[in-house]
Amino acid sequence: MAEARFVNLEGLESPCLLVSSDGSMPEEIVVDYTPEDQAELARRGSIIYRLQPSTAEKAHPTYVEVFDE
Repeated sequence: MAEARFVNLEGLESPCLLVSSDGSMPEEIVVDYTPEDQAELARRGSIIYRLQPSTAEKAHPTYVEVFDE
């Protein structure tokens, strides 16, 4: 059974809905902003976000952008 939770993505004002098949919070997610012409993020294409472990149990867990090191 799929489970949905609201999560915060760094750089977005509103929470997003994250759906997972087993109800767990993935450590990383990839979001592709390419089709969105209205936002500055559209020019960046896919962005990888990593879950902040300290927020995993909060009402809206937070994912922050991963930068290449």
